[in-house]
Amino acid sequence: QEVVPEGIQISLKLKKLGLIDLPIPCIDIDGTHIGSCDYDGQHLLDFGAEFLCPDYFPEGQACTLPLNPGMYGGEPLTITFGDLPDLIVDLLASGTYEAIAHAYRADGSEMTCIR
Repeated sequence: QEVVPEGIQISLKLKKLGLIDLPIPCIDIDGTHIGSCDYDGQHLLDFGAEFLCPDYFPEGQACTLPLNPGMYGGEPLTITFGDLPDLIVDLLASGTYEAIAHAYRADGSEMTCIR
């Protein structure tokens, strides 16, 4: 178990799987990046604080970096987005997806990879 430090960066790569796998690009919708993007860890926590904190965090853990080792999570999480362009909704509404996330420390070294 390791502390997730300040300055962590998340590189997310998404693909919709099918006869021909379709990489999901990084899309900017009204200033919010969705898809295969690079994200600042603290920004993700700030963005999700309303529905993540404190319910999905261990007791005593603030909704900020650094994140201490502990049990995170809970009931399945549903995220509702506002209006999205019809093309995106039609393309992404259902299917099987692959997600790979790499977490990089501030010095550029990889902390972990999640598939």
